[in-house]
Amino acid sequence: MHDMNLALDALRRAMPYAQGPAVKKLSKMNTLLLARNYILLLTRTLDELRRLLVAGADVTGMSSRRHAHPDVQEALRSFVVRDLNAEHHRYVLR
Repeated sequence: MHDMNLALDALRRAMPYAQGPAVKKLSKMNTLLLARNYILLLTRTLDELRRLLVAGADVTGMSSRRHAHPDVQEALRSFVVRDLNAEHHRYVLR
């Protein structure tokens, strides 16, 4: 059981949620749920990035993904930040 607790603590450190003395430690179940949702979020983010890269290449008329639309990076950043903030609040405020 000690190994399981160490693994859960490592998982908590790897995920984007507030940590510190004023923040309640996530339960085992909430840690696993947050990890699952974080993985799903990262998957959606990668899918969105791929979609934006392809759309950017289509808009600019370039076939190379290296020349994607210049707004791709900003769109991805706002997508990730918005979803991470929502996910963070969902579990920390319980």
